[in-house]
Amino acid sequence: MNMHFGPSGAVVRWEDEQKQIIAKMLKDGSTAREIAAQFSVTRNSIIGIVGRDKALREIGFSRKSYATRKSGASKAEQIVGALKANPDADYDGIAAELQTVPVYVRQVARRYHLLRAAPRSPSRQRKRAAFSEPIPDHAPPPRVVALVALKTNECLYPIGDPKEAGFGFCGRPAGEGTRYCAFHHRLCHARRDVEEAA
Repeated sequence: MNMHFGPSGAVVRWEDEQKQIIAKMLKDGSTAREIAAQFSVTRNSIIGIVGRDKALREIGFSRKSYATRKSGASKAEQIVGALKANPDADYDGIAAELQTVPVYVRQVARRYHLLRAAPRSPSRQRKRAAFSEPIPDHAPPPRVVALVALKTNECLYPIGDPKEAGFGFCGRPAGEGTRYCAFHHRLCHARRDVEEAA
């Protein structure tokens, strides 16, 4: 019997019109998943009807499309071609154009050594510009402010040992977009800036 489970779980009988549509889609090289989406059934339902119906079994699924999907080579080659043809294109645009997801585009870019640096956010660019001067040899004198007296626009860099008396925070005016003064921001972020520049 040629039956399948419908969306509600009820057993539904395959009609001749549906089998004709399946046959046409098989001839066009459609996958079981694509045919299943057409009828709102599971992929296994389509594989089952093709396996049980003699006419559909003779048409069968396209071996070429199965091999291409299994290896994933054609999609990866398309992504590589798109990345090389348009180096300024973003991953989201390439993914939408090739009907895939941006994560896969990024994975292919990494595999083929075409990974590009993500554009810096405007706030991060402002931070780098504000603190692009070299680190001075000596620190400006801190104000040593207690945590309860520290304001949001004052440097949060700790001064001293928290276990000892006199511990506090720098308290000098903080730079735009950061919680540290210029000196302490450069001190904390100098290594990361060097690594990013490399």
